[in-house]
Amino acid sequence: MGNNVRTLLSPVGLVYSLLFAIVFSRGVFVIIISWFALSVTGELASVGLVLIWRPLLNVTIGPFMGVLVDRFNRRNLFIIGQILHTAGNSWLILNVHIRSLDQIGMAPLYMTACVVSLGALLSAPAAQGLLQSVGGKSLTQVVTVGVAIVQTADIFGVLFGGLAIVALGFEGGLAISAACSIAAMCFALPLRKNGEVSPGGETTTYSVAIADGFRLIFRDHRLLITCIAIALIWSTSQITMALLAAFTLIELGLGADAYGWIDAMWGVGGVVGSMVLVWLPRSVVERYLLRFGLLLLAAATASFSVAQGLSSAMLLQGLMGLAFAVNRTTYDAYILRTVDSGMVGRVRNNIEATIGVIGIVIYLSPTLYADLSIRTVYVSFAAVLAAASTVLLIWRYRLDAAEKTSVAQSET
Repeated sequence: MGNNVRTLLSPVGLVYSLLFAIVFSRGVFVIIISWFALSVTGELASVGLVLIWRPLLNVTIGPFMGVLVDRFNRRNLFIIGQILHTAGNSWLILNVHIRSLDQIGMAPLYMTACVVSLGALLSAPAAQGLLQSVGGKSLTQVVTVGVAIVQTADIFGVLFGGLAIVALGFEGGLAISAACSIAAMCFALPLRKNGEVSPGGETTTYSVAIADGFRLIFRDHRLLITCIAIALIWSTSQITMALLAAFTLIELGLGADAYGWIDAMWGVGGVVGSMVLVWLPRSVVERYLLRFGLLLLAAATASFSVAQGLSSAMLLQGLMGLAFAVNRTTYDAYILRTVDSGMVGRVRNNIEATIGVIGIVIYLSPTLYADLSIRTVYVSFAAVLAAASTVLLIWRYRLDAAEKTSVAQSET
């Protein structure tokens, strides 16, 4: 018992705990605000207009936030981000409490999504930096376990979010989300030393520091491929967030509880995928998953479009979650292994900016394909993802061939 307590209170245990708390909180929030927007307007496009705030902020101020994470104590920035998350939830709770559903409108939802997304711009890269700092020589394993914890939190977050709408109402679900955000702050409090960053680079301007982050990515083509791949991986999550509520309601004719169960299966598949990666040799991961994982994700996305009921939707959503987690873990671990600690904030938020550009397109796109069935949209997206994955695969093979040629020439 004593050993378990010491493990939980160790830096690694505290980072794992705060990761679980913030992802659970985020899962509850996304489920509730998505269903809330759909309930207020009855329009699919409203879900995208609420969720678009995070990618929009990623593009506009994300790179600047990445510099902050590389220059200031990451624990402190994480706590500030969670304060913003709690404030956003509390603001929406207040609005729900004093107004009826018909009176609320979309403005409070937009404000809440904006504040919560601003907090995530600090919390997400700061949490990555904390995870890197406690990983030490076991970084790959620590990151892999961390992603498994994230996927587990996703399960409970989205599941609880769907059930909370029925059992606790919007206020109760949002209150749980805010409470978990406060818990994450508490877990972060002892990590001040782990949050410290090296003092190098403070003399450069923010514009120069941001440019350094972009130069690092474009100078290393393998890192560039990795960044593009991560953006594509997250685009699958974005298309799911934008479409799943409407898919559940319109295509399957099911309610909020079913929405929660289906979305929870994404996390179930993710846990399975993360657990498998823990046992796979690193050589297998880098030889096969870094090359073909995105094609698996495209195939899983296409398969979800044929779901006909709750059971098949849960199963196929689980397959999507497994493919997502396998790719996310593989590429996130590569970033944390290869990028210097003093640059990880900029690199991560530059990736987030790219994810943001794709997210803006995805969340605004329902206004363009309003006449298409949601199943058709899933298949079309999977085809685009497969084509992009093929381009990256060819690019990677050309880099491998060029390196072999260079090595052969140097040996002769």
